Amino acid sequence: MNPPVGASVELMTVALRPKPWGHETVFAGGENGYVGKLLTIAVGQSLSLQYHREKDETLVILSGAAVLEHVIKGKGNEIGFGAITEIKLYEAKGLKFVGPLPAEIQNYTSYEAVMMTGATSVDAARAVLRYLATPAA
Repeated sequence: MNPPVGASVELMTVALRPKPWGHETVFAGGENGYVGKLLTIAVGQSLSLQYHREKDETLVILSGAAVLEHVIKGKGNEIGFGAITEIKLYEAKGLKFVGPLPAEIQNYTSYEAVMMTGATSVDAARAVLRYLATPAA
């Protein structure tokens, strides 16, 4: 069954809108003023961040590096979340790591390490694996 066109909530189909920097895909819109857009920025392009006084905005950036660049270029009231290892890489550019999230909401990534069959430096590989198994790693 199709939703009724002309109902009290304005219906908006997914619309691809070309832009000089890439394109935007509108995926939601209604009479309450909420509009959902996915911005796709073409390789080598950029766009300025603009805030509107007349409407509330929420910005969600899907790339970790793009989040950190946004915070660095911001006005000082931005907060970004990312992998600690990635945040540390941006400290020289002016990013400040303020600390990890509390354990109950933190995401953890686990890695496994094994020695390759035919490793040419078996003793060195074993030493690295032993080190990785320690709390210091």
